[in-house]
Amino acid sequence: MIAKTFEGLEQALAGELKELGAENIEILKRAVAFEGDTKLMYMANYWLRSAINILKPIASFEVENEQDLYDKIYQIKWLNYFDLGKTFAIHAVINNHPVINHSQYAARKAKDAIADQFRYYFNQRPDVDPKNANINISIHISGKKCEVALNSSGMPLFKRGYKVEMHRAPLNEVLAAGMILLSGWDKKSHFIDPMCGSGTLLIEAALMAYNFPPQFMRKSFNFEYWSDFEPGIWREIKREAVSKQVDFENRIIGGDISSKNLDIARHLITNMKFHKDIELKQVDIRDHYPPDDGQAGWIVTNPPYGERLHSKDLLGLYEKIGTAFKHNFPGYRASVISSDMDAMKMIGLKPARKQALYNGGLLCTFNTYELYEGSKKAKKEAVADIVPENNPAEQEETPEYLTNLFTDGSEMKDYDPLAFEEEQKARAQKHDEMRKKRKEEWKNKKEESAGKKKEERKERKEGREERQDYDARKGKSGFKRELGK
Repeated sequence: MIAKTFEGLEQALAGELKELGAENIEILKRAVAFEGDTKLMYMANYWLRSAINILKPIASFEVENEQDLYDKIYQIKWLNYFDLGKTFAIHAVINNHPVINHSQYAARKAKDAIADQFRYYFNQRPDVDPKNANINISIHISGKKCEVALNSSGMPLFKRGYKVEMHRAPLNEVLAAGMILLSGWDKKSHFIDPMCGSGTLLIEAALMAYNFPPQFMRKSFNFEYWSDFEPGIWREIKREAVSKQVDFENRIIGGDISSKNLDIARHLITNMKFHKDIELKQVDIRDHYPPDDGQAGWIVTNPPYGERLHSKDLLGLYEKIGTAFKHNFPGYRASVISSDMDAMKMIGLKPARKQALYNGGLLCTFNTYELYEGSKKAKKEAVADIVPENNPAEQEETPEYLTNLFTDGSEMKDYDPLAFEEEQKARAQKHDEMRKKRKEEWKNKKEESAGKKKEERKERKEGREERQDYDARKGKSGFKRELGK
C-alpha cells in the first residue's frame, strides 16, 4: 500500500506507520510505501495524522498508447472491487510518456473501459461522480509504466470534519499534525501556540494528547463501498479506539492578538468539545507568558508570512517573536514555520534543527529552537535530545486507571466512536426529517398561494366580463363605439 503526504512529512508518516505495525516501510517522495493486512489499511485511514490518503495498488503494466491503456484497464476485473450501484471517479497523473500526455484524456479512456465492462455484463454502467464518488481510482503513468490503485480514503484525510468556519489563511490539518510530530512534542508537557489563528495546531495537539483518532468525526471512507469491505473489522477498530484513550495532565494554550481569530478558534474548539481542554486568551506575543508552574513545554506556531497575511512590519514582528521566545519562555522548545527567510533571521536564534516543508505552494522552513537556561553545555545536551527516539522499550505502559478516563471534567469523557457514529446518524436522520417537513410545508404554502392567485385571477376575469357585458348593453363599449358618434 501507499500512504501519500506533503513533501517534508515523509519521515513523520513513516514513524506513524511503524507504530501502527506496518512492515517493509519505504520512504518515497511525498509518499511512504508499506505492507499490511486489511485491518492495517482501515487503521491507517482512521489513525494516521500526517497522511493525505491511502492507496491500494491493484494492477501494474506498460502502456504504449491510449488504446493500449483502454484495453488493459478493461482487462481488470472491476466487478471484484465494486458493483453497479456505486459511483466512481478517476484521477490520472502522467509523467514523460512518449504518446499519452493529457491526464484528463487518459482518465476518460479509463472511465470508458470500466463503463464498457459493466455494460457488457449488465447492459448498464455505473454513474461517474467527480466530486463525491464512492469509488476513487488512481492512475499513475511514469514513462510507459502504468500503476492503478484504489483510493481507500476517498475525501483527503486532512478533511477532519471540524472546520465549520474558515480563517483567511487556514493551516492544513495534515501539515499542522506533521509540524507537531516533527517538533518532537512528548505529549507530556505544556503545548502553546502564541499566534494560534483559527486554532488548527491546538486542536491537532489535543487529539494527540488524549490519543483520539484524527478521523473520529468522519462519516465514511471509500473502503466502506468496496465489494470486500469487512464491517466486523471496522467495528473492532472503533471499539479499540476507546481503550487507547489516555488522560492529559498538562495544558494546551493558544493566544492571538486578534479577537476575530479567537472567535473562530473558540467556535471550532467548542464544536470538537475541547473547550474545557484548550485555553484561549487574547494577548500580543510579547506579553504572552507560559504557566508559572516550573514546567517546560513546547511552542509550535505558524506566524504570518506576508503572502496571504500582510503585516505592516513583518521583520519587526519576527524580531518581536524572537524577543518573546528568549525572555518569556526559557526552558521551552519552539518550532516555527515560515516562507520568509529574511523574516526568520530576525528571530535572532540559531535553529537546532531545520526542515523544508510546503504550505500550499509555498516553500517554507520549519525551524526548531532550544530556548535554554544556563550554560551552553546544558544547551548542547538539550539539543541532542530535541527529537526523542520512538523506542518501544523505553515507553511507559499506560496505567489501567488512565484507560478510557477523562477525570478532569473533559467533555470528551468516555468517548465511544460507535456511539458517536450512531449519534451522528440520528442527527442526520432528524435533519432529513426536518428538511422534508419544511419542504412539505413550503410545497403546501406554494399550492395554497397558487390556489389563491388562481381564484383572484378568476374573480378579476369575471369582473371584466361583467363590465364588458354591461357596456355592450349600454352601447358604450370602447371596442364597438364608432368615432364621431
